[in-house]
Amino acid sequence: MKSGNKLLMWAMSFLIFILLINIFNVLTINKLQRIDGLASGEVLLKVISDIELPNITDCSINPKIVIANNSVNLYLKVFDNNPLSNTSIILTLPDNTNHSFSGNTSYNPVVNGDYLITCEAVDSVGNRKYLKNTFIVARAFDFEMDMNQKDNIGVNLEFYYPNSNIKIYTLENYSGNYHTMAETVYDIKFAKTNNEFYATLHNTNVSSKNPKNMSFFKLETPNAGFLSNYVIQTNYEFANSTLIFNYSMFNISKETDLMTYVCHDWDLEIGKCMGVWSIIANAEQDKTNQIITAIVLNFSGFGIKEVANISSIVEARLNAPHSGSNGIIFPDKPTLPKELEIEENLINESLEFKLPLIEIPFNWDISKENKTLELFILGLFFISVIFILLYYQNMIK
Repeated sequence: MKSGNKLLMWAMSFLIFILLINIFNVLTINKLQRIDGLASGEVLLKVISDIELPNITDCSINPKIVIANNSVNLYLKVFDNNPLSNTSIILTLPDNTNHSFSGNTSYNPVVNGDYLITCEAVDSVGNRKYLKNTFIVARAFDFEMDMNQKDNIGVNLEFYYPNSNIKIYTLENYSGNYHTMAETVYDIKFAKTNNEFYATLHNTNVSSKNPKNMSFFKLETPNAGFLSNYVIQTNYEFANSTLIFNYSMFNISKETDLMTYVCHDWDLEIGKCMGVWSIIANAEQDKTNQIITAIVLNFSGFGIKEVANISSIVEARLNAPHSGSNGIIFPDKPTLPKELEIEENLINESLEFKLPLIEIPFNWDISKENKTLELFILGLFFISVIFILLYYQNMIK
């Protein structure tokens, strides 16, 4: 064999050897950990392809709405399959200044406004995860409202953090007495104590600037044809309201024939609808809990009735305006939102990927650093030199 061909053979063998080492390095040697506690003379290198993010199971605040200069509790709980190198709660104030805490803490805010907390966790191999949450700080004021109740059924008031199911205050059998609370925006739920009827006002600004009033009662005698009628009127401003009609106490023949109605021209003084009754087009029935839920943009008179065979004709007539018997009006199309989405103010801005744990025993040391690119370039350099030498060798011949 000619010396030039031998040189080329050795060069190709060297290149193949380098490529095999690098393929092994890329596929298996990601992160290495030395395992202690082995028998004398034994070495085990644990190869971990771990990019699983820490699991933040709690990033909460209590209370979510707090009066200025009162304590608020911040909570952080994290789990991970590797030791944690850092956990922290970063508190961002309304003026964008930050305070950092290593874990659960209590804080006394003095500035009114919206606060942000960022819960962060970093494990020993560098995987990072964070969640965000918010709370509101406001000045104290004495909540007081003129309640107009023409029935003998009490009313419970529940105040929620906006667009959530997080309850802040509860006032049972409210009759107009005052209660000290934070002056800010809430979702306020008015509930009859017999659980027959509910109305939740969303994004309602509870303010002491103007006297507030609320009419919320059931008619003693329902209008003709109705199982029950309810009246709601208020000077509160709100985004929309969720109404819940509980029909479990009524004697009905067929659930699917139950319909809910609104009269937009209700006379509060005489307790009568001065216009027509219209079907609430976006009402949804829950047969399991025996309730009907609807969303409205303003208040007036409302009612629930059973209309024989209505379930068989509504679908065919819903898309065309039509005035039928009993004053039923079918609108062109539902114009109100079909449902109100309830969500927590937690923002998960991380992506999670999982690879299995691989353990490989070795009797020799392997460098932790990945030299794939460097070795590949070195291999190309040697090949280039070899081909140049072969070229000049052939030229000399």
